[in-house]
Amino acid sequence: MLNEMRNAARSRLPRAWPTVLLLTVILLIVVAVSTAQQAAQPHIPTTINSWIQGMITVGPPCPSAAAGAAVPTCASKPLAGAVIEQRFGQYGVIDRTTSQADGSYEFVQPGGGTYTIVGESVPGVSGTPAPVTITVKPGSGARLDLRYTTTNP
Repeated sequence: MLNEMRNAARSRLPRAWPTVLLLTVILLIVVAVSTAQQAAQPHIPTTINSWIQGMITVGPPCPSAAAGAAVPTCASKPLAGAVIEQRFGQYGVIDRTTSQADGSYEFVQPGGGTYTIVGESVPGVSGTPAPVTITVKPGSGARLDLRYTTTNP
């Protein structure tokens, strides 16, 4: 009886072998594709530990000083409601914030990196500050003040 059961099991093995082989190949392909997709995605840390903060001000253009003369001061005041973008390399805009009543703004990000800060146009203000690229180390912060210029002194 035992021998009959062994023979029956052996006779089924050749028929099941192609199915087992096919399932093994499919499983290997799925694992390879999944691994390749994970490797292609950038690592984005999930803990917020870096920041960029500063002040947004607005004022008249600063006159240039003649050679050897003292550089004149340019009065500025805080600019509330300015929309500031934070860009990160090929990903483009990753965050946006609006300056507070005192002109302050802040971005927090999950890690260090090189970011470009861009001020959007503000109604009633003639120009925008030039985009500024800033590098922040993981676990630290940076200060970046932006100044909008008005046409009226």
